[in-house]
Parts: sequence; C-alpha cells; structure tokens
Amino acid sequence: MSARTARRFGVRAVLAVAGALLVAGSLTLLVVLVLTKSPGLRRLDQRIEQSIHAYVVQRPALEDALRVGSTVLHPRVMWVVVGVTAITLWRRGLRRHAVWAVVTIAVGASIDTPIKELIARSRPVFDNPVATAPGYSFPSGHALNTMVVGAGAVVLGWGATRGRPWRRTALLGGAIALVLLTGFDRVGLGVHYTSDVVGGWLIGLAVVLASTAAFNLGVRPAERDAGEPASPPSGENRSPS
Repeated sequence: MSARTARRFGVRAVLAVAGALLVAGSLTLLVVLVLTKSPGLRRLDQRIEQSIHAYVVQRPALEDALRVGSTVLHPRVMWVVVGVTAITLWRRGLRRHAVWAVVTIAVGASIDTPIKELIARSRPVFDNPVATAPGYSFPSGHALNTMVVGAGAVVLGWGATRGRPWRRTALLGGAIALVLLTGFDRVGLGVHYTSDVVGGWLIGLAVVLASTAAFNLGVRPAERDAGEPASPPSGENRSPS
C-alpha cells in the first residue's frame, strides 16, 4: 500500500469510526427513552401512529400497496439482494468487498431478534388494524435491513461514481428512497412505532459504518483486492486520481 493510499484509508477509517460512535450515541439515547417508557416519546409515537393509521385506513389502495411493500422490503428479500451482490463482486475479483457485504448483512440480521427480546416493547394496537406482526416492536427489522442495504450500496458505489455527479446523486437518492419507503410502510401498516423505525435505521447505519472501517474499505477496490499497483516507469505521466 502506498503512503498516499494509506493516508487516504486512515482518514476515511477515522471518519467511519467517528460516524459509528455518533450513531451509537443517538441509538443509546433512544434505547434509554424506550426502556424508561418516556412519556414524551410515547406521546409522540402514538400521535404519529394514530394520524398515519387514520390516513391509511381511509385509502384501501394505499393499504394494498403497503402490504405489497411489506413483502418486497422483507429482510429475507434484502438478504437475497446482498447475496447476489456478493456473488457478483466475488466473480469480479472484489473478494474483500464480497465478504464485507455478507458479513455486514449477517451481523445486522443476527442482532435484530436479540435486541427485540432485550427491549421487549409491545407493538402498536388498534381496534381496526391494517396489519399485524409477531414478536416485539423495537427495532424494526425491515428498517434495519434496508438501511444496511441502502448504506451498503452507497459504500460500494461511491468510488465507482467518482466524477459522475448525476450517478452519485441517483445512488444517494435511491438509497434514501429505499430507507424512507420502508419506514413509512412499517408505520403505515401499524406494526411499528416511528421510534422503532428510527432505531432500526440507527442500528443498520452503525453496523455499516463499523464494518466499513473494519474491512478497510476506505480505499479503491481495485487497489485493495488486486494488490498494490505497480509503479509506472520513470518519466511516465501519472493520471490524476
């Protein structure tokens, strides 16, 4: 690894760790509020949930769309997406990135249920529910897994979209849309509170940030996976990075 590449990785690794710590702090505060049954958080959650529930039940077409969304955005579907992505990366020689993708989604998927059991928060209850779901409420597994996929796509695609602003904008826009649509789907169906969704987002983002730093993904894939590129002959012009 060249000195320039090492410095570049060092800066990005520090930023990734700092971001993970910041997200972890926000998540810790949210978990404390949920565990202590904060009246303020409860009122906010219930107000949002009741408003969105009332909006959805008056629109049967929206109900149907949300049910379809629940299936399309299911964690198992996200796992398949990551699996296909990992195979593609592996076949292209980006094996570190392929393993990173699998490990990251595996960690996110494996911690969902234990956290639910630990927090043991009941799901929202309505006299006329749009949908029901088993298990506890916090965090939203759908929100957690789609955040891992969305944020992971940004990590993988960031270098490839360098110098292509419209592609980078599309990448960010698509990831944000995936995450927000999932959040609205879970709250709209009445199976999660808003804070459950936010908790899933924070956990998913923390997992991606931490694994990105751990796998040294702050450098360009070709350099990391294929080894240190050979130095050009003396006097040969180097292309700008």
